[in-house]
Amino acid sequence: DAPLIAADINKAAGCEVRALPYLHWWTFMAWFNSIGDGQLATLLRVRSKLRHGQKLQPWEQDYYRKNKAMVDLRPRLNPAEIAERQRLQRLLAN
Repeated sequence: DAPLIAADINKAAGCEVRALPYLHWWTFMAWFNSIGDGQLATLLRVRSKLRHGQKLQPWEQDYYRKNKAMVDLRPRLNPAEIAERQRLQRLLAN
């Protein structure tokens, strides 16, 4: 989500914040909290509705279809799953 966060913060700040030589944390947080409706808010709203089993509006369904790879988060693997994946990769490499 970093590109969306950066784009919306740049919009709130009115400049490219990554190019600033110094940016105080509180200033960053103020800009972040002032994002409001935008790309990031839409993404998070659709994720939240999907996670809670809520019905998507037609425009949200369209957004989801077009941005499925961005909306769907990859599941985190636990240590046992990581070890199993590595074991299988070693087997396939031989």
